[in-house]
Amino acid sequence: MQTQDIIYQHSPQFMPKIAIKLENLIGSIYEAKQETHPIIHLNALKNVIKVLNIVDKPELKSRLTKEFLRLSYILPESLKLSVPKLYDQFQVKTQELQTLTNRFGSKLNHDPFLQSLKLKTQDQWQECELQPPYLFHWLHQKPEFRQNMIHQWMNELSDFTAVIQNYLAILRHLVIYEKIDVKLGFFQKPIVNNPLCQLIVLKIPQEVHVVPKIQFSTHALSIYFAEALEFEKQAHRSFNIEIGIVRI
Repeated sequence: MQTQDIIYQHSPQFMPKIAIKLENLIGSIYEAKQETHPIIHLNALKNVIKVLNIVDKPELKSRLTKEFLRLSYILPESLKLSVPKLYDQFQVKTQELQTLTNRFGSKLNHDPFLQSLKLKTQDQWQECELQPPYLFHWLHQKPEFRQNMIHQWMNELSDFTAVIQNYLAILRHLVIYEKIDVKLGFFQKPIVNNPLCQLIVLKIPQEVHVVPKIQFSTHALSIYFAEALEFEKQAHRSFNIEIGIVRI
């Protein structure tokens, strides 16, 4: 759905960064599930593999658990009062993460179709490569068959998806936006290291036609804005945007 602003999200920290990536991948899979064309389903399948490659990392569960526990001690009282349902869900997810014994979507590790595709090298996904027979067969089934398989895979990842959604929802509710005047395509803001910056959100009007390049140094956040159609060319003009920073 198009809005008047283009919203860019960025984080210098591992957990928010990987959560944003997962949210984008999972969202595209759910959208593709509603479609019928085999090319759209092929892209959805590739994104399922990308999600599984991230979920299979042994450190992901422990890092998520530590992050939820960290937030449980430092979330402001105002959040608990303003969005009690979201906070209650957060507490439930924190408990679930601590008691979870298996990896997320562990049943998908026994899916022969997905596992055979995961074992293929990246080069074999290129357009010039022939598709494996089992993938070729899958793409030539009825759309309902492919949709059902994608639905089953995402069901196995539903608990994981809920954790990611809750985590990002908590961070986004902590965002406080401020309007800034960008001069000559550059903006800089002093940043202290404690507490760490978890999330940066930029709202840029569509008609401005710029793309941000976000950089962190020890004490500052710097954003260079490039022309949208000439990414290497800095936008030497002035315009207004909104920026929100979460430090917790």
